[in-house]
Amino acid sequence: GIRKGSNGKPLASGELMVSLVTTVGDLNLNQRELNLFLNAPGGHVDRDIQRRANRVARGARRQVGKDSGSLARSITVSRSVSATGPEYSVGTSHRLARIHHDGTRPHLIHAKRAQMLRFQSRGRVVYARTVFHPGTKPNRFLTDNLKLAYL
Repeated sequence: GIRKGSNGKPLASGELMVSLVTTVGDLNLNQRELNLFLNAPGGHVDRDIQRRANRVARGARRQVGKDSGSLARSITVSRSVSATGPEYSVGTSHRLARIHHDGTRPHLIHAKRAQMLRFQSRGRVVYARTVFHPGTKPNRFLTDNLKLAYL
């Protein structure tokens, strides 16, 4: 699910991250060989988790809105190693990611940098000091695609 960053610190405003982690129970194997099998970059487990993370990222990029494409391009896969083995994170630090992913409640928008807001409605230019925004539905482009990690 969505969580804090891999460094344990809260994510920056708008930043989203999901993680894929594999753990192995008690095995009676050569510790060095087991460590190489589980943690070596490019090893069997690492390649499998990377493939799954890339699948989640591709699904998220397909599902995300594409007004400018910048949000889709900002979705990245990163690798780290924790005490339990390789960990891949799929996420974005795009400033609009959280409101796109989680949606927004209905809210008022007030003019801040100018006296009036200017926008088009039904082909006409409209000016207003405040407008009511009906909110947006969530597009859970990251969490919806976690299922792709298990295919």
